[in-house]
Amino acid sequence: AGEAVFGTVFCTTAMNALAMNTSMTPQKERLLFETYPRLFANRNKRCSPMERGMLCGDGWFEILRELSVRLEPLVVAHENLDVDGAPCPRAIEVREKAGELLFVMGPEALVTSEMRDAITDAENEAVHTCELCGKPGRYKAIRDSYQTLCEPHMRKTMARR
Repeated sequence: AGEAVFGTVFCTTAMNALAMNTSMTPQKERLLFETYPRLFANRNKRCSPMERGMLCGDGWFEILRELSVRLEPLVVAHENLDVDGAPCPRAIEVREKAGELLFVMGPEALVTSEMRDAITDAENEAVHTCELCGKPGRYKAIRDSYQTLCEPHMRKTMARR
């Protein structure tokens, strides 16, 4: 268990997300990447967690779209201040972790309070939204893990275990 050695081994949570079929569909993921290219500039960068894509279900797509609407102009504004190729804040990792949305930006020193507030808003909204379908959901322990699911998906998941 533990974090990934990027580009080589997935961490346990990422493998669980893939096994549970909670990776975002390629069409929705591509829409986010193409619509917000500066925010997700690390998506093709080797050894970056973003290389694996969005490791969360389609139910959080709208939350991530709204977050991206808030973050993209902040990233672009930072790029416009860029001097001598200094790094810019980018999305580093987007995934489900223990039933909650984890959205990481970096380098940490460049992430502004406005960016942090937007991320916190999205993460708070996700714990009330079904990760699979986007309907209102509950954050709940289901046997050996935590998930945020609507009642129908909660029943379906519990029946499988």
